[in-house]
Amino acid sequence: MLPRLKEYRKALKMTQSELASKMNTTRRSIIRWENGQSKPSLERLQRLADIMGCATDDFCQE
Repeated sequence: MLPRLKEYRKALKMTQSELASKMNTTRRSIIRWENGQSKPSLERLQRLADIMGCATDDFCQE
């Protein structure tokens, strides 16, 4: 689960669709990651961190 993904995305004023486009994935995948229904691969997690300008561990902290 990535409890802070939504927080980071909103701080960057990015929609789920915009993030999905940058990640080359679907909006549905972003929703599932934010809701804890699924997890991104390690490669996608690193890409998320690069886009958000943070470390991968930052997403997992409550």
